[in-house]
Amino acid sequence: MTMVTRQIVGYDPKTERLAFEYFIPPEKWDQVVRLVPRNKNDHLHLYNYPIDISIANDILGIVGNERVSQNLRYFLECETVD
Repeated sequence: MTMVTRQIVGYDPKTERLAFEYFIPPEKWDQVVRLVPRNKNDHLHLYNYPIDISIANDILGIVGNERVSQNLRYFLECETVD
């Protein structure tokens, strides 16, 4: 059985290292996906997407976490585990 996990991550633009990671609970995904621009080639959002800071803050508001740092570049990432 394949399991899908999704997270919001932030990378330091100077070092390109992961500086922030927060897993999105499956029960919150339907709310989160409404904030992300649609991609006709990936309607399930199984790939990784850059997101701007306002969307990152909105996502963290849904999942109940703190606000994001202005100093990072944010992405919505997906991992599949068999």
